[in-house]
Amino acid sequence: MENKEIERTINKAAEHQHDLAMQETLRIECLNLRSQNIKMTSQRKVISMATKSSLGRSSRDIRDDFDLILAGLKDACSSLNITIPAAVTRVDQAAGQATAEHWSQRLAGSSLHELGSRVSAEEMTDIQFMSALVAVGIAELVFESNFPDFLSRESPLLDQYREHILLRAGPQTLSELDLLAYHSILSAAEDEYDSYSHAHLFTNTAHSLSSKIVGAIAHLLSSPNNTDIASDDTFVEPILRALKLKANLVLTRKRYALIFPQPGDCFDATSMLRDGESHRQVPAPPGRSVIAAAAGMRNGQRLHQRSVDGEGEGRDRVKLCLFPGLHVYVDTESGGENEDGDGSFKGLGQSGVGVKVGTCLVQCENFEKNPGRGLGGVEGVRDEEVGKVYGGGNRTRPTTQGYVPLVRAVVLV
Repeated sequence: MENKEIERTINKAAEHQHDLAMQETLRIECLNLRSQNIKMTSQRKVISMATKSSLGRSSRDIRDDFDLILAGLKDACSSLNITIPAAVTRVDQAAGQATAEHWSQRLAGSSLHELGSRVSAEEMTDIQFMSALVAVGIAELVFESNFPDFLSRESPLLDQYREHILLRAGPQTLSELDLLAYHSILSAAEDEYDSYSHAHLFTNTAHSLSSKIVGAIAHLLSSPNNTDIASDDTFVEPILRALKLKANLVLTRKRYALIFPQPGDCFDATSMLRDGESHRQVPAPPGRSVIAAAAGMRNGQRLHQRSVDGEGEGRDRVKLCLFPGLHVYVDTESGGENEDGDGSFKGLGQSGVGVKVGTCLVQCENFEKNPGRGLGGVEGVRDEEVGKVYGGGNRTRPTTQGYVPLVRAVVLV
């Protein structure tokens, strides 16, 4: 259709080759048509890739990003003057300390004081301790947030547009248009040469979140020579990479969860890497297909087995998780990794009557929040024995029904 319009314009230009004013008008029209043709071709490609569940980064690129985020996190922590033993014994309940306590509970099921004691007893380094703690902050502030927030802003006019598209064109059309709009904004923002979009969506957010994290861990740092404890921009580089990955993962239209293996879990090469290894250096061992693995989880299998009452005897055990594993939800009933099965939009139906607008839109909150407590709607299992040995008190074992590892967690053993 669009090619015929371009051909018509060219033929018309030939008919008016002596009319300079008409030639200029037709030249501009032809440029506009070609620009529209490029956009329409790009739109078809985006929808086709989304239908095939291939929109967004590849699994290999996602694993590389996780490795680079952890490397950046370690580099950032190496610039800090960390004083664990003195700092964690303080009982002050300042806002930052309460946040760090929460991160410690999720990381290891224990208080900062208990975690600090374990770090010293098991000869872990200060940098490992701080990297692990800040990793929880990045998990919650970046991946488990509603970023990118431009989708959550109120706009009565946009709401009305969506309502009318839903009723007049149907859920499938609204879903495709919303995905195309998100992809266009993200593509512009990822272009570092588009300084306004890049700064507005990524850079400014990274600086703000880095400042929050520095504030949360400030009581764990000392100030040599009366200088500032740490720059607010200390963690900008790893956070910026995490923000870009989070925004890109939204395009996949899949559900994810970040899992922190707990102290005492038996090391599992299918879902964990040892500190110092990368995903490219140590390929995951061969195993069952993603669908078969998910079916096994639904039948009650546990992803991380703990050495309790002799179980897992002789196997390496996790001391501390430095960076969480990324798990993806698999709908075994539909037969694919995507919740829509083949990734198509057809399951939305053609009629907008009785359909809520929100079900047709891009879902930015695509990560389970703190999935250790009943991931996938299944209640966690209390581990009293493990709590006595590794954390003091009961903890909730992460349950992972329906989720399978996509990126392995990095752990100390």
